[in-house]
Amino acid sequence: MTNTIWLFLPRIIMSNSQAWASQSQTVVAEASDSEAPSEKEEEHVELPYDPDQDPEERRAIRREYRQLLRGIDDKTTDEQLASAVLKANEISQSVRNNSEMVLDSSIFTHASDLHSQRVRKLKFGTGAFNIAEFLVRLRGYMTKEQVLCDEDEEEGPQDEEEDVLCWDRIGRLALAKTRRVPTLAPMYGPLRLEQRQRKTRAPRARLDKDATETQTQELSASDIVRSENETSTNVNKLRAVLDDLPESQPTINLFKLIVNPQSFSQTVENLFHLSFLVRDGDAAVVMEDDLPVVFRSEKPTENQTLDEGLKKRQLIFEIDVATWKRAIEVLQLKEPVVPTRHPSTNSGSKWYG
Repeated sequence: MTNTIWLFLPRIIMSNSQAWASQSQTVVAEASDSEAPSEKEEEHVELPYDPDQDPEERRAIRREYRQLLRGIDDKTTDEQLASAVLKANEISQSVRNNSEMVLDSSIFTHASDLHSQRVRKLKFGTGAFNIAEFLVRLRGYMTKEQVLCDEDEEEGPQDEEEDVLCWDRIGRLALAKTRRVPTLAPMYGPLRLEQRQRKTRAPRARLDKDATETQTQELSASDIVRSENETSTNVNKLRAVLDDLPESQPTINLFKLIVNPQSFSQTVENLFHLSFLVRDGDAAVVMEDDLPVVFRSEKPTENQTLDEGLKKRQLIFEIDVATWKRAIEVLQLKEPVVPTRHPSTNSGSKWYG
């Protein structure tokens, strides 16, 4: 059976420029009332997508967008935020490529997020219930200067507070809103209160278990075997191999780097680990004299990716046993560049960490 490994390197999927470029805006001039309905003129507007736009003009557009982004923060006023949006609309008239459209959308995203935060901070319900004002109005409603109590009320010695307030009026007002059938509601509960006796639970028979079954297992440092085949560890080892390449010969043949003449499976693993370095920009694969070579590289910054037009591409690499044996024979490999890893053994009495 042929063993095959597929190496997938991630790529950046650009927006559908072709679909965008294929859309043309058509302005139809309506015919006048005197003309026949069939006589209409179509005026084709210039396509918005232009891959050959002047690079200097594109840099100037990105520079203006970045200045707007730096100017939008939590301290930006509403007027400044509206001015920034209008300025972005003005700059977008000159945008002809996808990278500038990304910056344009990021400005509107940042501005909308900032605006939504301010809306959530608005305070509503400023006309809340004022207890002090309610008590003042209630006292004024029950004062005898404003309304007289019932004339049938017997005269007699009353407290000063009772002489000032007319509770009958507020009582009649409350009674009109709370008319219901009176029910029995004793203040101290029912007349006869039976105390419930608390039931005592009978003790359950305790089941004695085997002490050896419940005993916790004590582990020592020697019982834990650290796995040497972790992906991150092997990727770092491969990065160290590329770092140790001499300055006079900074590149190395791809097959010479990954092929392990002693193990086909570790050859496949080395190729898999190399894909992580290429994905992160720590290594690069190029063609020299029709042969793939690998060298150590630095991860490009975001500005370099935009200004220099750097793009990630997807590469599918296939290797089988026949290719592995052929590489060993042609390159005359005796020892692997990446040291051979000892196969891990799983023992029942060991813990792996």
